[in-house]
Amino acid sequence: MTTTRKEEVQVSKEDQQNINNFSKLNQKFHEKIVELSTRDNLLEEIDDALTELELLDDPNVRLKFGECFIRCDVDSAKDYIEKVQETTKKEAVELKSAVEETQKKMNKLKSTLYGKFGNSIQLEED
Repeated sequence: MTTTRKEEVQVSKEDQQNINNFSKLNQKFHEKIVELSTRDNLLEEIDDALTELELLDDPNVRLKFGECFIRCDVDSAKDYIEKVQETTKKEAVELKSAVEETQKKMNKLKSTLYGKFGNSIQLEED
């Protein structure tokens, strides 16, 4: 009967900081993923709204701001919605970039920590 004993690896202050940094990045990563999903859903809704505006026969529409409705002509509504769409697309691009950057940092920390601790550490991403 053979028994293998795992060597205990000492956790240095730097290692603990790396683990903490990974945890923070992981949390930010998931928050940004949710925010990006929200932006993507909003872009779909904006596309639907623009399509509906094109199909309208009525020259006047009502835009909803918070809990209020404001009457305006179709062209003004379309201009407003296109501006919102442009802003939302920019935000989505920035979020995608931030997600990719965060993922790169996490992967670097993972390789460093798994290199030192092997299977004795689990860096869950959820």
